[in-house]
Parts: sequence; C-alpha cells; structure tokens
Amino acid sequence: MSSNLDDKLNKVLETVALNGLVSGYQLKNLLEVPLSTAQRWLSMLANSGELMLFETQTRPIKKKLYGLTFIGFLHALSQPKVKNNFSRVFEKVMVYSKDDELTRKDFQNAVKDPEVLEKIKELFLSLSDALNELYDIESLEDQKLILLARELAVINNPEKMFSILKHLTPRISSVSTYVENYCRNAAILCRHLELK
Repeated sequence: MSSNLDDKLNKVLETVALNGLVSGYQLKNLLEVPLSTAQRWLSMLANSGELMLFETQTRPIKKKLYGLTFIGFLHALSQPKVKNNFSRVFEKVMVYSKDDELTRKDFQNAVKDPEVLEKIKELFLSLSDALNELYDIESLEDQKLILLARELAVINNPEKMFSILKHLTPRISSVSTYVENYCRNAAILCRHLELK
C-alpha cells in the first residue's frame, strides 16, 4: 500500500471513530470524495479487519454501516483528533461493540468516573503505541516476524503477511520456502473448496 493511500485510510478510521457507525454515503459527504471511493476504502478496511460491517433492517433496503473493530480502534488512536476525543470515541465504540464481559450500561457508568476513564485511556494508548511499533517491521527479530507472518496466514491476511515476508526475504533465505509453501497450500485449499 502506498503511503498516500495509508494516509487516506487513516483519515477514514479517524472519521469513523469520531462519528460512530458510518455508511458509504455518509463517508462520501464527510470526506467529500466520490461514493465509489468511499465504499472502496470502507471495504478495504473491513477486509483488513479494522472495520466491521453492520446491516440495519430498515426497509425497503438494508443499510450497510461500518464501525471500528478493536484493532481499528487502536489504529485510530494514533490520530491526534481521536486521541483528544478519547472519551467520546470510546463511548461510541462501546455502543455497538459485542463485548459481553460487562453489560454496556455498567461499563458506561464506570467510565463516567474521570480516574477510571483516564486509566482506560492510558491502557488503550499504550496498546495503540505497541501496535504501531509492531508495524515497524525493520525493528523486529526475524523469528518474531516469521511467527507473525504465520499467524497472518492463518487468519487469512495474505497482503500483510507478504508485506512482512518481503522485508524478511533479504535477511533469511528460508523465507522463500515459506512463501512457496504458503502459495502451494493456498492453491490446494482453493481447489478443495471449489470441489465442495
């Protein structure tokens, strides 16, 4: 992905974070881009696991809305506007999140306490920073990168996996073997699924 596209996708994450659930049409208006561009960006972020799709049952047409996943929320926190509006963004994410460990009402009441909210903010900001460091591929040890690439392959994220392997290739000769095995296994799996 180009840096320019990354900047645009970060802007989409920021927009979704600040506005809550967003449709392609709403994003088009908020970012002043063509509808097809807004829908493509939303789809790209959904495919990478940073947004999740919700469909409302309004009639006569189902409405597609996108909200942040946990990873998307952490990525969005690297944007200054999101960080500065943490409590508002966090409340919006809690409204549509599917986290059942605490009831939403109990959790929303708890975060009304400024001390609790500040601790939660510190936690999420540290997770966001750690996630950004993880994407600094150059700084990670080879073995950690290989394990990360394997995990990304398992959760079906070949784009990010190949991005990691591309950085590893000059450092480890066995990486090409991993890539070949992944491609071969993926091809076998595709054929197997087509037969069903």
